[in-house]
Amino acid sequence: MTHMGKWVLGLSVAVWLGCLMSLIAQGNDKDLKTLQGVWKVVKLESLKATPPEDIIQKFRVSFKGSEMTIDTGEGRKDVMKITLDSSKSPAWIDVLAQGRRSGASTSDKEDQDKTPPEKKYKVLGIYKIEDHKLTICLSGPPSEVVAERPKTFEAKKLEGDKEQVIMVLEKE
Repeated sequence: MTHMGKWVLGLSVAVWLGCLMSLIAQGNDKDLKTLQGVWKVVKLESLKATPPEDIIQKFRVSFKGSEMTIDTGEGRKDVMKITLDSSKSPAWIDVLAQGRRSGASTSDKEDQDKTPPEKKYKVLGIYKIEDHKLTICLSGPPSEVVAERPKTFEAKKLEGDKEQVIMVLEKE
């Protein structure tokens, strides 16, 4: 292949990759736009400790820009950054919790208070949006050791103290 041929081929690949990245960004933007607002939790499934139905009914998850806030309805709110990748199947969600472990219960408040505020914990997950419902499956709890990204939408035990947790939400 001539120098000019290689240059044209390289340019073609660059343009194609640019178009592909633009389509992926548009898909992520579309999903992020769909998520904006307040969602009520209609189902929360955990193999370790699923809260009672009356507690679940108080939970709200709100999205503003790339921030996700989980409000337990009992005075506790956890704010996290999210990143979406709708080009994956199923679509990926990465949650970055800062400061205290967002999954920590009030019984380990002493441990939470010792967590440096600059400490960040990454949780990997998958999501789907269908029939006005958002289903998120996350691997956790948040810790320095990141659990493997879920491949299916099911609650199940993972290695060590890790598990996959399912949340099904409906927009308010």
